[in-house]
Amino acid sequence: MNPGILRDRLAVLNENNLLTLSDEALEMSSAQRMLLAYRLIRKGDDPERVSRAFSWQEFESFAGHMLEENEYHASGHLVFKSSKGRREIDLVAWNDSVVLAVDCKHWARRLSPSRVRIAVSAQIERAQLLAERTELLTKCGMRMSKSRDVLPVIVTLVESQEKVVVGVPVVPILKLPSFLNGLSPIDESLRMIPISPSSQTTLV
Repeated sequence: MNPGILRDRLAVLNENNLLTLSDEALEMSSAQRMLLAYRLIRKGDDPERVSRAFSWQEFESFAGHMLEENEYHASGHLVFKSSKGRREIDLVAWNDSVVLAVDCKHWARRLSPSRVRIAVSAQIERAQLLAERTELLTKCGMRMSKSRDVLPVIVTLVESQEKVVVGVPVVPILKLPSFLNGLSPIDESLRMIPISPSSQTTLV
């Protein structure tokens, strides 16, 4: 590519905050990489090719950062055993009103309704287990002085046709802040799972 054209394209990316350009270096933060990936997919680029530019760990880390930026506490990779086998919740996040059990889907392909529903069903099960076993919340670092419900959430790279599936929000990662800002713990359309009252006394 012509060096002049390359410089012009890099300048455009810099102006749109998609990279940081200085005299000596070109840098991209995780946030800039996610934003660029999201824009490329929305413009019709192949999601599978775009997703190869970053790892699932980076995807989860960025989601956790966005939760914390929106005044949630966040803890990653909660692994536990259940009667049905080993289970893992990618992110557990909470504020004074609600607990989120977040499943981060670094899916490269467009989301079929059946694939989304399978993910939603599995996340509901994990969220129910979390609500029944508050020692897991203690393990995440949560202190609870009042009642809160657990909401299962799916966070994706690409946008799903269905925004809420059986009460579970399916949120593109770059729309996570707006989702969090509009979230209400008394929204009857969402699948809020009460934390077991009998075990809340184990938390301080």
